[in-house]
Amino acid sequence: MRYTPYRFLATNFLLSFWLICTANLYASQQKTEILIVMDASASMEEKFENSTKLQKAKESIEEVFTGLPPEFFTQNNVGLRVYGHRYSWQEEAKSCADTELVLPISKIDPKRLIKIVNDLKARGNTPIAYSLTKGAEDFSKDKEVRRYILLVSDGA
Repeated sequence: MRYTPYRFLATNFLLSFWLICTANLYASQQKTEILIVMDASASMEEKFENSTKLQKAKESIEEVFTGLPPEFFTQNNVGLRVYGHRYSWQEEAKSCADTELVLPISKIDPKRLIKIVNDLKARGNTPIAYSLTKGAEDFSKDKEVRRYILLVSDGA
C-alpha cells in the first residue's frame, strides 16, 4: 500500500474516532449519540489523488464503521445527516438549504449506513452551518446523553 498524505490523515482520523468511541463504549454506561454530518456538495466531486473527495470520504466512513466492535452498535446510537445531495448548485435557493436527516439517530446496522453513504451523489452547494444547526436538533432531549457530531467535509 502506498502511503500518501490522504492515507496519513485518514488513518489518524479513523484511529482518533475509534479510540474515542471505544473509550466511551467501555468507560461508562452513559448513553452516547453520534451524528455524522456528511458533505455531498459539488465540491466533493473534485479529483483527489486517483479518485474524488467524495469517494475518499465514503472509504473513510466504511473503514471506521467496519472496524468498530459489534458492541459499539448495540450500546450507541448513530445517525446520518447529509447536505448538498438533492439539488444542483444551480438551484441556489433549494441547494443552500439542502440538508436531510437520512438516518435518524438510533441503533443502526453499519451495513445499512455504509450502503446509504455509498449511494450518495455530489450535487449542490455547501450549507455547513445550516446543516450543523439542524443537526443539533436531531439529538434526543435526554440530558444524560453524550452527543458528538462527526463532520465529514472538504470545507469548500
